[in-house]
Amino acid sequence: MRLLPVLAAASQVPPAAWAGLAYAGANLATLALFAWDKRRARRGAGPAGRVRESTLHLWTLASGGLGAFAGLAWLRHKSRHAAFWLSAFAGFAAHVGAWAWWIAGPAVAR
Repeated sequence: MRLLPVLAAASQVPPAAWAGLAYAGANLATLALFAWDKRRARRGAGPAGRVRESTLHLWTLASGGLGAFAGLAWLRHKSRHAAFWLSAFAGFAAHVGAWAWWIAGPAVAR
């Protein structure tokens, strides 16, 4: 039962750390989707071989936009589309607000 010590150690990790890891993972996944779509676009793949724009928007909003900002600025993918900048800013603003509420929520309630 080598898994038992790992599970015991994982139960001691604070929820904020798990949330941060999930947040980082979602942003890396979003960046990877932008990179994959950029690669497929360069290779001339048709719409069937590309990542749907709605999927990119969904991951952008769900991840908080940091991975999308990296994809837009660093990879220069979809950077001419105002809708992608808007969804990245909206996702970022929503996540900053959610993090602020989660962190300061108990202190404000007192």
